[in-house]
Amino acid sequence: MKSHLIIADLSYIQHITESNDVIGGNAVAATITEVGSGYALALALADAKGLETKTDARTLARVKYYENFTVSLADARATAFARTRNKTSRASSLSTSTSLDFTSFSSFTTSL
Repeated sequence: MKSHLIIADLSYIQHITESNDVIGGNAVAATITEVGSGYALALALADAKGLETKTDARTLARVKYYENFTVSLADARATAFARTRNKTSRASSLSTSTSLDFTSFSSFTTSL
């Protein structure tokens, strides 16, 4: 048995030349920081979808070595903004980590 599909009388259908799948704004922001003895890690993500978008992702990771100790610092900041018509979405994230690692106590003196 064979089946046939007949499509006819579609003159009322209009051809669409433009489309926009985004109905509302969507914004996501995420940050991660991790530090330890001699290392620092900073990650930032900002993502925005919409007709008008703004994103900003900043990181700073540094390790400073001193004679008797090591300082590890990590900062991550992310902001995202999205707008489509009257729908608005905003997101932000901030993360900071600090590590202070003493390598030698022999040079410290205390007195009472």
